[in-house]
Amino acid sequence: MSVLRYGSSVLLTISVVGCTAVVEQELIDNEMWEFVRAEDDPFEDFRESDSTCNPLGVMVEAGVLEVQTDVCDFVTVTQAAKVKARKGHLLDILAYHSALFSDPESTGYIAIQIGGSIVWEQSVSIPGDADVYANTMAVFPDINVGTPIYFHVHNHGANSWKLAHIRLIP
Repeated sequence: MSVLRYGSSVLLTISVVGCTAVVEQELIDNEMWEFVRAEDDPFEDFRESDSTCNPLGVMVEAGVLEVQTDVCDFVTVTQAAKVKARKGHLLDILAYHSALFSDPESTGYIAIQIGGSIVWEQSVSIPGDADVYANTMAVFPDINVGTPIYFHVHNHGANSWKLAHIRLIP
C-alpha cells in the first residue's frame, strides 16, 4: 500500500500481488460443430419420417451458430468440450430465435445435452414471437475436456434458431 499526496488531497493505492483474474471460459467454439449421424443422435426419437437437413442450412455468422429450418428442419451437432468445469462454475447458455412461422401450427424444440444429460431444452409454439433464452445454471453434469456437447433443433416452417454461446462463468 502506498499513499500519494497531491496538495491537500491524499490518494491511497493498494496493490495486490499473487491474485489471478478469474475469467469466463468458452466451453464450445461455434466454428467447430460436427453433424451427428442418425445412429449416434441422442435426439433421434424426435425425428419425423419426412425430416430433412441440407447442411447449407447450418452455418456460423459473426460467431453465432444458426440453423435455418426451411433448409434443415432436424439437426443435431456435436463437439468436445474445450475446458473442464471446476467447483463453483456456472453454466451460461445464450440461444435465441426470430419470429416463428408454420402453417399449420406446430411446435419447435431446441436443446443442449452435455455427455448423457440434457441440461437445457425449450419447446416453443409456432407461430410465435422472437425470443431470447439467457440461462445460467449452477447444477449440471461433470464436464471434462473432451466431454461431448450436443446442440439440437427441430421444427416445421421457415425459421431461424441461433446459439450464441455455451460458457463457464466462475
